[in-house]
Amino acid sequence: MSNASRFEFFKSHHVPTLTVLKAAIEDFSYDPHAHEEYAFGVTLAGRQDFFSGGQFHRSPPGNVILFNPEEVHDGHSGGAQALDYLRWSGRWGCPPWRRAPPAAMWSSVTWWVSALKAHE
Repeated sequence: MSNASRFEFFKSHHVPTLTVLKAAIEDFSYDPHAHEEYAFGVTLAGRQDFFSGGQFHRSPPGNVILFNPEEVHDGHSGGAQALDYLRWSGRWGCPPWRRAPPAAMWSSVTWWVSALKAHE
């Protein structure tokens, strides 16, 4: 591995509180931390492993992760392949799902999108 990680941050022009992170990360490890806002992550390639809510989780390609505000979690690589990852985070007031179970994870992006559309 070359340890050539890339992090790109984008701010929304339409939703001022929304930030998108696009990351390509090799051999990484994050200490326990929390975000002040809701955070959705999509594993595009590789695998991310993490502890949250007293449980160990694996997020392979296609999984969607939701972290509630102030939900403590860590993160580390789950294999030899680099992690390609997208994360949306922001403050939206009280979203329609209210509060998800800790480290909610869905294995189908299609299901996740249809579930969000059901709340429109």
